[in-house]
Amino acid sequence: MEPKLQTIWFLACVVIACSGSPSGRTGPLRVVFDSPQKVDGTDALNTNDPYSVYGTYNIWRVNADGTGLTPLTNATSADASSVLPQWSPDGSKLVFNSSRKLDGTDASNPAFNIWRMNADGTGLAPLTRATAARADSAQAQWSPDGTKAVFVSRRNLDGTDAPNTNSTYNIWRVNAEIALGRNGRPTAPKLFSCPPAGLTRATRRTPTSPTTFGG
Repeated sequence: MEPKLQTIWFLACVVIACSGSPSGRTGPLRVVFDSPQKVDGTDALNTNDPYSVYGTYNIWRVNADGTGLTPLTNATSADASSVLPQWSPDGSKLVFNSSRKLDGTDASNPAFNIWRMNADGTGLAPLTRATAARADSAQAQWSPDGTKAVFVSRRNLDGTDAPNTNSTYNIWRVNAEIALGRNGRPTAPKLFSCPPAGLTRATRRTPTSPTTFGG
């Protein structure tokens, strides 16, 4: 790919939002984006695979004036990329899709899942937990109140860990809050298949990009 086209594609993935909420919370203007840059900030490809051409993408944050460049995820394994971050409405959290292992270690997972983390990179947790190949979930967007995320997924419509017929993408919704179980570990958020009751399954088709909520 030509360098100019790479730059255009890269800028198309950038998402800009204030770190504070639109209701008046103040803070510096920050940008979150995905990049295959080496996580130490040097001008090199991020990969531990000598044969990799594209590298492993991570979520980064930077102030709008170019200062404070910081990786919020730090995977280096092949096929453990994190991409397409979106700010929560109040600027305190991010959702994104990632093919990293569900326990958060630096290893790959067969499917992309929706993840959530705090704006400083802490609190990393998966909101979906698919492990089957082609049961990917992607393009998460926040609900206006910041309690849920909507996204596209080709997982089975009954929510099981498998791709649906013909690997068709549908729109899904998931609770964005992570509850802790009795053992102190995060519990799996509840998934909801969209559209709501009343719209027949025959009208569920491969969607275009979902509507942005507060992102």
